Amino acid sequence: MELYTFKQMFQIEEKIFSEYELSPEILMEHAGFAMAQRIETLCKDRSLSSVAVLCGRGHNGGDGFVIARALLSKGLDVRLFAAEGEAKPLTALNRRRCERQGLYVETLSDFEPASQTAVVDALFGIGLNHPLAETWQPLFERIRQASPFVIAVDAPSGIFDERQPSDPILTADFTLTVERRKTDFYTPVNRNACGFIETVSAAFPANAFPPPAAALGAMPSPHPFSLFDFKNSKGHIALHAGCAAYPGAAVLAARAAFKTGAGLVSLFTDSETARSVLSEEPSVILADDTALPSPQTFSVWACGCGWGCSEKRLPILKTFIETPMPRVLDADGLNLAAEYFPDARFADGAILTPHPGEWRRLCPGSARFYDDLLRFSAEKNAVIVYKSSFTAIASPQGDLTVFDSPVPELGTAGSGDVLTGITAAALLRRQDPYSAAVEAVAIHNKAGKKAAASGPFTAADLIEAAAAFVTAQGERSL
Repeated sequence: MELYTFKQMFQIEEKIFSEYELSPEILMEHAGFAMAQRIETLCKDRSLSSVAVLCGRGHNGGDGFVIARALLSKGLDVRLFAAEGEAKPLTALNRRRCERQGLYVETLSDFEPASQTAVVDALFGIGLNHPLAETWQPLFERIRQASPFVIAVDAPSGIFDERQPSDPILTADFTLTVERRKTDFYTPVNRNACGFIETVSAAFPANAFPPPAAALGAMPSPHPFSLFDFKNSKGHIALHAGCAAYPGAAVLAARAAFKTGAGLVSLFTDSETARSVLSEEPSVILADDTALPSPQTFSVWACGCGWGCSEKRLPILKTFIETPMPRVLDADGLNLAAEYFPDARFADGAILTPHPGEWRRLCPGSARFYDDLLRFSAEKNAVIVYKSSFTAIASPQGDLTVFDSPVPELGTAGSGDVLTGITAAALLRRQDPYSAAVEAVAIHNKAGKKAAASGPFTAADLIEAAAAFVTAQGERSL
């Protein structure tokens, strides 16, 4: 599935108007009626018969007026509320059409939200390029406190690519967006405001779309297993992980690597941690935590899980940065890199897997999330896997994949360590770091959904779900 920026969608619309001679009015009718059909279903599923449609003065408000007309024809109880001031001509036309069908238009100041009402947000859409005025905050706060079911038309009002957490926004439970999902939804400050995201068709010509800004992630074609694979041919992972305080991180990363395809895992850790790990995962080979793995011996190098932030790790980390082999850096390894090697450029083959806090340390002052993510990836010569309620994967070559499959249960201790092990195993199968990262994140997400089907889970449960998924995907052949 393709992702486009707000700017690209405006350019696509202009192309449709000029080259395909389809008017904005036609597209607005298509989009509004398609959204109304989906809104009707969403309301029925929640036993809601009352709908309040909030319309702005721009074309997003025009969509709202079309939606209101369509919902009225479907028998729902519709109330219309519009922003004061002069509206765009097409929006004003659709307002008049509503009024001629008996829909009285009230002002937004008259709106009193209720919990058993669906609220359709057609105030601003994707047209913003600056924060909303603070004068919108009281309305948004009244809606938030009433807890109605909020459906955003194209985009929640207040979203734009440089939005800050303090900027006003009307958080949606559901976002119905026209034709394609937008990259601007998938940023650290915007994603949670969108709720569930679905696309609706406005009958745009299929060949009007240029190459997308990014891809929405999906499981790549499975890598076949061979009946004749054995431990050495599957590959050997060097794992620098664990310390006295966090031995479990090493266990989880090693076990996840084994369970998703590794043949051998050598754990480089201190003697106290080694005893703890060996009692839980006897399959690992133990190695001195001060030793440096040779690319001639190991296929992949993973580093950082539960490692601690002691300065004694720095010589190993420096060698990790400079060694051109497939490798994964996570957790404390990222924190040490941010503090002691902020200007480092990684030799070919590295994957960095920061969560939001680690990302802020690696890239402080980030304002335009995807611009900064791609720039940082190119500067560091490393694939970046940003882990959050969504996951964004960027390559130094400018590739971008976004996984949007929120699994709140993945927010559990050790989930990141499991992803490190899965990523290391994926690097054994796919030498290209970007495709390995995409595969690993897909497996991690699929495993999270599978484990969550039974309720909250631990990282150990996640490993078993990942193993089952990888086994099911593998094609055994002679």
